[in-house]
Amino acid sequence: MERLPKLLLATLLAAALPLAATADGPATTLIAPGLHHDAEVNVERLGGWLALHPAGDRGRARLEAVTLAVETVVDELVDGPGEATGQWISVADATTATPEPLLLLDADLGLHPGWAPQAEPAAAGLALDVPIRLTLWETPYDLALLGFGDQGLLFLRYRDRVQQLAAFPLREEWPDGIVTIGSDAQPALLWAGDLDGDQRLDLVLELSDHHNLSRTVLLLSTAAASGELVGRVAEQVTSGLSSGGC
Repeated sequence: MERLPKLLLATLLAAALPLAATADGPATTLIAPGLHHDAEVNVERLGGWLALHPAGDRGRARLEAVTLAVETVVDELVDGPGEATGQWISVADATTATPEPLLLLDADLGLHPGWAPQAEPAAAGLALDVPIRLTLWETPYDLALLGFGDQGLLFLRYRDRVQQLAAFPLREEWPDGIVTIGSDAQPALLWAGDLDGDQRLDLVLELSDHHNLSRTVLLLSTAAASGELVGRVAEQVTSGLSSGGC
């Protein structure tokens, strides 16, 4: 893969069905299907959601209008006898033949049902100092996690425009000299393509800096501030003990 000059990057950088809330705090607008611990999700309505179904290596993903099902279940990792604090999030009326979506997104984020062009590649792990060339609509973008001293900085580049998306602490393990990201974290590109229909790149990223936490972030080009490529519109942090989460 083509390597990007660090100096260049550093320079350029200068339908509503009511539901009682399942947790306190702001409403959750991005959820992975599966088990979530108590207080990790706050679903305020069951209707008005979109399921993101990725395509294969090439092709189009799909945003499907869905209704959520939220079931209170026993969380075997944390519940004691007689307790049931877990929340199982799924698509209502789904069958065993229905593919499980990558994510469930609140339609109020400004997205609409339909096909979504998918970048190539659409998903990949993020390794230190190994940029990824993404192609959408025959247009190249570069996603790169680069080491600067004790920090790893994640950049997105399009032509001569560069935006920093995240920062991670770096640790050098003694005596092997192996550099790890945070506490053995594994940041990743979960999906790349055009979700909002403007023919520009949108991203879903895993940005946790701890191996026992997940931080899934949705960035849309239509939410970008002046001079930026994407803007953060939704995220959720869950503990790594969940079988689902974002």
